[in-house]
Amino acid sequence: MPDTPVLPGSGGAGSGGLDGGAGGIGGTTGLDGSEPPKQDTAPITSCDDSGAPCDASIQAPDVTGMGGALGNDGSPVSGGGSGGGGTGGGNGTGGSSSPDARPRSDGPPYAITEYSIPTTGSEPWVITVGPDGNLWFTEHSSDKIGRITPDGDITEFSVPGRSSTPDTITAGPDGNLWFTEYESNQIGRITPDGQISEFPTPSSTSRPTGITAGPDGNLWFTEYNSGRIGRITPTGSITEFPLPSSSCQPSRIVAGPDGNLWFVERSSNRIGRISTSGVITEYSISGYSVGPYDVTVGPDGNIWFTQMDGGRIGRLDPSDARSMSAFSIPTTGSDPAGIAPGPDGNIWFTERGGNKIAFITPNGDISEFSLSASGRTGGAEPQSIVAGPDGNMWFTEAGTNKIGRIVPY
Repeated sequence: MPDTPVLPGSGGAGSGGLDGGAGGIGGTTGLDGSEPPKQDTAPITSCDDSGAPCDASIQAPDVTGMGGALGNDGSPVSGGGSGGGGTGGGNGTGGSSSPDARPRSDGPPYAITEYSIPTTGSEPWVITVGPDGNLWFTEHSSDKIGRITPDGDITEFSVPGRSSTPDTITAGPDGNLWFTEYESNQIGRITPDGQISEFPTPSSTSRPTGITAGPDGNLWFTEYNSGRIGRITPTGSITEFPLPSSSCQPSRIVAGPDGNLWFVERSSNRIGRISTSGVITEYSISGYSVGPYDVTVGPDGNIWFTQMDGGRIGRLDPSDARSMSAFSIPTTGSDPAGIAPGPDGNIWFTERGGNKIAFITPNGDISEFSLSASGRTGGAEPQSIVAGPDGNMWFTEAGTNKIGRIVPY
């Protein structure tokens, strides 16, 4: 599907100004060149509550558009002149620059595309890449697992039972997707064609949250409420490892480059490491109001994590975890949530409170990109982010019920 749709009967495109701005799109009244028109949504076919797979639902994208053009010095500039009207249309207004435009030598600034989820109020939460070349995501409030193709076609699969609250999802070593069910205290498994199986955790109030594939061929997950790290085999056998503090609230977990699993403890402000044999080590995070939330491995081989309460991005070397660095995010109240390595060699993250997508270089330089959408609390509430099979970054918008795609530099 095209990123910038052309609508029948619209006016001619505006020409660029002398300062290099993008021309406006022609039309009856003309539109700002930084915001192309949105497409209508195609009919949607949803799944029923049986959990059986359903046909793919075709979803046309809501295109937010690209930032303004760049001047010769690489800085954002003002828009171009107005465009002449096409047949039946008036003149378009001149294009405007985007305050978030960033210089790049090989093309235009970033572009964001959004895809609406068929189920209203689904609250998309965590997104990952599946073994089938598609992206899979959890729907926190609708008890469903979603699948979106790189072209934007969305299919949903109902999780058996009610109030399961699927949280994190990851690709497993067995060719399936595995996810946590926060409210129903279960680990779920879904095949690429939508068949779901569930496995209860031994602790009845465990509240499993994060999950990742381990280097040992098993899945490892965190138990937010019981203060344990769990391990589940591809056949569904579960083992639990208690942490020193049962109230530390382990959140997300990732397989490290050192053969261990690394996780964050939300309330105790620690980074934890667990070996595949169950040996646990913890490291305190210095700083004020840290609240670590998500964790990933960067392209540089370091462990990177979001500090939601502190508004910072943390970094540690797995070979010397006591030496940590923290980088403050420019936006106040950013509430960084999801974090993932990008194909461009940077580490990308979401700002749930700041309504932005951002990346940080391995050296600690941060760039931010605003989302224009307004959700339940006044923002898109971007939650999770992952590098897609198409070389772009994909993210969830919990507040606007959409899946977003941003083209990295």
